[in-house]
Amino acid sequence: MFNTARVEALELDNLIETAQSTIVSAEARTESRGAQARADFPDRNDKHWMKHTLWYKEGNRLEYKPVQLKPLTVDSFEPKVRTY
Repeated sequence: MFNTARVEALELDNLIETAQSTIVSAEARTESRGAQARADFPDRNDKHWMKHTLWYKEGNRLEYKPVQLKPLTVDSFEPKVRTY
């Protein structure tokens, strides 16, 4: 018999872990960028935050990886502030 309660518990655990990684990463990023807007840091900061955020469950820690701005097969778009 298929145990749907067990599957739902695993899915909930995954959702909670995803939410935790989002919260920790967003709190550490002291800027506003795209969909992530912060009232206490209203401006974008490409000099310091042009990097990917990596979250690790073990130790609830963050690491960063540089953004590759020179793609191998297509032209690159220069980063710019989103305006409406």
